[in-house]
Amino acid sequence: MVNRETGEVRALKVASAEKSILLPKIALNVKDGSTICTDTLHAYKDLKKFYKHHTIKHEAGVFVRRLEAFKVHTNAIKGYWSYVKRGIYGIYHWCSKKHIQKYLNEFSFRYSKRAFTAFTKFENWFEVCEGKKLVYANLIK
Repeated sequence: MVNRETGEVRALKVASAEKSILLPKIALNVKDGSTICTDTLHAYKDLKKFYKHHTIKHEAGVFVRRLEAFKVHTNAIKGYWSYVKRGIYGIYHWCSKKHIQKYLNEFSFRYSKRAFTAFTKFENWFEVCEGKKLVYANLIK
């Protein structure tokens, strides 16, 4: 999920793309009444009950449509997943299902802070880690 106002992204490991799995995850991370733009996956059908839900029909060759001053698209999240895939293939080459959420957290941080300078990212990383110990036993859980 990408917040268009802040540029922050949240990515979660899910067992499948079924409505019963996706909608609770969305509800935990998106405020009621927010505007959500998705593709036409059937699992998203009930989002309109709690959100302003707009869809894009990629299968019809539509990738952006304009609603007054608002553009409906999924380009930001598609860009994020492209960033994750390039990172995994180019840096790590592979990642296990066991640790996929950790990889997603790393790439979400990188993507969300991509406009920052290298030094600001470095400082921010230390703020996030301050007072925390990285214990090997926790790392391999």
